[in-house]
Amino acid sequence: MVKLINPEFTPEYKLHRIPKDVVGQHSRHPLLEGLHIISAGYFPRAERQYAERETIDEYIIVYCIDGRGWYHSGKRGGLMNKGDVLFILRDTFHAYAADTYEPWSLLWSHFNGAHVPYLLEMAGVTEDNPVLSIGERLNIVNLFHQLLDTLHLGFSLYYLINAAACLRQILTNIALLNAYSPPETAKDLNTDSVINFMVENVTEQRSLDDFAAHASMSRSHFSRRFHQKTGYAPVDYFIRLKIQKACELLETTEMTVNQVSHTLSYKDQYYFSRIFKKIMGVSPRQYRTNRKTQLVTPENATGKRLSKLP
Repeated sequence: MVKLINPEFTPEYKLHRIPKDVVGQHSRHPLLEGLHIISAGYFPRAERQYAERETIDEYIIVYCIDGRGWYHSGKRGGLMNKGDVLFILRDTFHAYAADTYEPWSLLWSHFNGAHVPYLLEMAGVTEDNPVLSIGERLNIVNLFHQLLDTLHLGFSLYYLINAAACLRQILTNIALLNAYSPPETAKDLNTDSVINFMVENVTEQRSLDDFAAHASMSRSHFSRRFHQKTGYAPVDYFIRLKIQKACELLETTEMTVNQVSHTLSYKDQYYFSRIFKKIMGVSPRQYRTNRKTQLVTPENATGKRLSKLP
């Protein structure tokens, strides 16, 4: 069962549906099989808008950029306000509609692909958590409009790949916001703040105690939450920031390996070199040599010396 009431058409209204045979043909392309768009649109002040489906073999994203509405997805339901994003999972009963007195403005897309479950998992979307509050995000709004403008040009392979790339950026930006946005409660971890603290102290000696104290958490609780959000233990993450800084110094300065080691508060050059090789796969000296031989100049790019201009 499908019940759809689209809002009244206005000059700002946008709606693009990719022909079914085109979706079937191009969705198997290596650059689209992970994520491809089925339809997308923009409904400004969508009075009387209503959608209800028993199930649909597609994923849906609905970004409320103004006004209010309501939704029902699976076993969850509630109100949506400006800055909320609704995700409808595939094969899930759902309904959503504009508020009668303050109708929402929507940016939306139907999509599919093998990468979608992983992208939604990164964003923290589940059947029990279908709505994320991301606020007003101009970069995401602009990506939606770029997606729509691209589809307006047609549905050749190049346009579909470009539009899908916009949607992938939208989903990964939302995932980034979910992972690193300030905590909703004082007890939650502000990962962004901790990572900034690590970056600011990358040349210093810092311990798990320092990071936990900065987050105002116990060592065990902090370590668990940090690993959940980044995939790394705090000290392992800090070590990789140090190695990242070491790569920068080896490439952009004439500092010796010993000087780089001491700059990053490693007193033992050989211990530093072992850690560097474990993470980068080569020693610091070999890394510098490799990077220098990979530098491209006008001469080695053409294979011969360029003649001087008259």
